[in-house]
Amino acid sequence: DEGLVKIFKDAGALVGSARSTGMFASRRVVFLRDIASLEGDPEPLSAYAASPGSESFLIVRAPKLDRKRKLHKALAEAGLCLVFRAPAGGAEFKALAAEMTAMAKARGVRLEEAAAGLLLDVFGPDLNRIASELDKLAIWLGPEAGQSTPVDAATLRELIAGSEILTGWELADAVTERDAAEAMAAARRLLDSGKEPIVILGGLASRARSLLRAKALTEAGVPLKTVIDGARAWYFKDALAKGLKRYTLAELLDMPARFL
Repeated sequence: DEGLVKIFKDAGALVGSARSTGMFASRRVVFLRDIASLEGDPEPLSAYAASPGSESFLIVRAPKLDRKRKLHKALAEAGLCLVFRAPAGGAEFKALAAEMTAMAKARGVRLEEAAAGLLLDVFGPDLNRIASELDKLAIWLGPEAGQSTPVDAATLRELIAGSEILTGWELADAVTERDAAEAMAAARRLLDSGKEPIVILGGLASRARSLLRAKALTEAGVPLKTVIDGARAWYFKDALAKGLKRYTLAELLDMPARFL
């Protein structure tokens, strides 16, 4: 009701909050974001699950439940437990692409293949951000969006220009493709926007790790498609293909020390 943020360390206090009555609304929803901080006897959770109340809801999010712990076991067995797993291999990328296409169609927006690829490359699995960019496109195109020419990648790039996410993606791609001039330009744009250098470095280290793994696999004779799936590189597969030709394995093995 009030949208308050509290820290619960005891299961009893958590359940007590879920059972309490809101000041401005009859419905009570308590969402526990961090299960790591929760301790105590699991009995209150079991009792709540058995009789939660018609307008009372308790939602607990956990990256993993350790059934060896009584509290975690109670959560796994009480109420309704939903498990979300990412699809294996390229199925995840295909599912996201299909969802994005449906979202664009619902807004009357048509994208060229390269533009659709750019959205997925930059924003990855963040469908909320993709929806926001599609909303911008729909407003920019106007009421006749569906009858207009499909949006190309160059136009899309202009519309999302200045975004830190876009610039970070451009920097990572430039390093992957070994384009020093573009990498320096993108890094300067990020620094000028106030981005912390350690955050920039973390993004580069993540991309370098994928590139090193992919290079090792291709050197071992693994097909490129299998490499892309194994490195989860669906969002930057074109840059990866170029980078694999422009770096030696020795150079990539030297990268971690350079970042350090």
